[in-house]
Amino acid sequence: MNKKAVNNMLLKHMPPRILSRITGIDIYLVNAHQKYGEPIELTKEQQAALDKWYDSFK
Repeated sequence: MNKKAVNNMLLKHMPPRILSRITGIDIYLVNAHQKYGEPIELTKEQQAALDKWYDSFK
């Protein structure tokens, strides 16, 4: 799987509290994304944190 697919999977299935703690994404945005499919606009810092987390799985 490529990085974008894994990041989308993480945003869709990981508990909001963990994502918020690791990436700094607002817990309520993650919750709305998971429950209702609301889009998430990530800042560069949040995207970098998500990418860094992805790289730690390798």
